[in-house]
This record gives sequence, structure tokens and C-alpha cells, in this order.
Amino acid sequence: MKPEDSGLFLAKCIQAILSTHQEATRTEQIPFGFATFTQKCGWPSLESAPYVDEVVKELMDAVRAPNFAELCRTKPGYEFSLRKGLELLFVQGYGWSEFYNEFLRTDLFKMMIDGERYRIALPLVAAVARETRFDSADAAAVNTTSIQKFLEAILDSDAKTDHQAEAALAVVVMSNGRASRLTKVREWVGALGDEVRPKLPSLLQRALF
Repeated sequence: MKPEDSGLFLAKCIQAILSTHQEATRTEQIPFGFATFTQKCGWPSLESAPYVDEVVKELMDAVRAPNFAELCRTKPGYEFSLRKGLELLFVQGYGWSEFYNEFLRTDLFKMMIDGERYRIALPLVAAVARETRFDSADAAAVNTTSIQKFLEAILDSDAKTDHQAEAALAVVVMSNGRASRLTKVREWVGALGDEVRPKLPSLLQRALF
């Protein structure tokens, strides 16, 4: 998929997820709804829909690409479409162990400290971890301790303030409203200067103050 087609990222992700669910459930509703989108929106037929693994590879290759940062700056919605598409695929298409071993350990941990890719990796990992831990059938098997410690290590590092703020926001998302998980974030925010604190993301400020 070409960068200028980034608006199709989410559509392709939805196609893959619906196809996967249809294979598992064999319901009548999915083929009926899919056929409507095929007719009205130019989607492929359900039988020709892409596989989840194919779309994940395509999107992850886009994030790894050397021109990723440039495309995020010049193509409105490019980063958002990639992130939300991957979030949908990881939550709906994989169990926690698969996600952790195949994507988090191999790529996303490194991307979370990459100067160009942390903006997509941090909120992506936080969203998948929160969704899987609190709202899925896989919840009992989810242990996010290593992710929490990794994020808190970014707060203790010499990373730029914007990078640390994204890490802090990721901790807030993963906390799912549990104040006991925000101790390190509160310490980090408390150590910031008065001129920096008001510039933090509004969601982070609302969660702490």
C-alpha cells in the first residue's frame, strides 16, 4: 500500500478482522455486511479479504521504513491510521503471548525508545496492554510488569521531555484509572519546572491533577 493510500489502512485492517471472525464463527451477518461494503465502497469480496498476518506485516514495514518520520509529518492522518490499525489487529487477531513474543519483544520495545518511532509505539503498546489486561478473555494471562518498568525507565532516562511525556501518558493509559500505578509518573511530573508542566498533554494533566 502506498503512503498516499494511508486512509485505506483501517479499512484493510477491518477486512482482515472480519474475515478471521467469519472463519471462526460462520455467521450470516458478516457476509451480508461485507457484501454491502464490497458493493458500495469497493472492498474486495470476503473470500479475497487479506489475512491478519499479511496486514500486520504491511503496517509494521511502514513503521520500520526509513521515511516513516517524514511521512508522519507530511501526510495528515498517516501515523494515526497506522497506530489504530495495528491496535485493532493486535487486540482482535492475537493472544497476549503471541503479541508479546512476536511483536513487543522483537520490535516494539526498541521502537519505544527510538527517537522517531516512540510517538506511535508508546500509545500503541499501552492501548493493547490495557485492552488485553482489562477487557479480554486473555486477561488472566496478561502480565504488564515488564512494560511498566520499561516505561518508568524512560522517565528516569535522559530522553527528551516530549518522549518522557508520551511514556508517562502510556503509564496512565495502562493504569486504567488505578492511582497506585501512577506513583512514578507523579514523581516525574513533580520534578518538572513550572514552565514545562503546563505544556504536558491535557490527558496526562487531567489524570494527575
